[in-house]
Amino acid sequence: LRGGIGVIRDWDYLNYRYFAHPTNSYTVIGVSGRWTRRLLGIIVLRRENKSCELVDLIAPLRRIPLLVDQARWIAGRWGCEGLYCWTTEHDAHRFTCEVGIITQTDTVVAMMIWPGARSIEQLKNKWWLMSGDMEFR
Repeated sequence: LRGGIGVIRDWDYLNYRYFAHPTNSYTVIGVSGRWTRRLLGIIVLRRENKSCELVDLIAPLRRIPLLVDQARWIAGRWGCEGLYCWTTEHDAHRFTCEVGIITQTDTVVAMMIWPGARSIEQLKNKWWLMSGDMEFR
């Protein structure tokens, strides 16, 4: 995310945000290479009725299609009818892979500006956000 802005997703963050969440239940999965067994990334999923949400993803950008594919496979194994995720508009294309559909929402990323801070234009399209970063739903 060179030049981008995102929350540091380390063990403390994962533990606080997903494992110790007081009301929501999440499934956190490490995806590794079939032959190398090296960790390629982490996906966080949440089941709701017959759908599955990709709540968060931790990986190099080039690995996103692979992780989305794995999330789709897991959702199918769970009997879910679909997989969806929330992300910022400028990163949505990273998640569609070959079969995804981008749907706009009316959610906006709010920001406060104070003297000496970066301008809105300097921050526009820089945020890496997914639904794991939001608690409004």
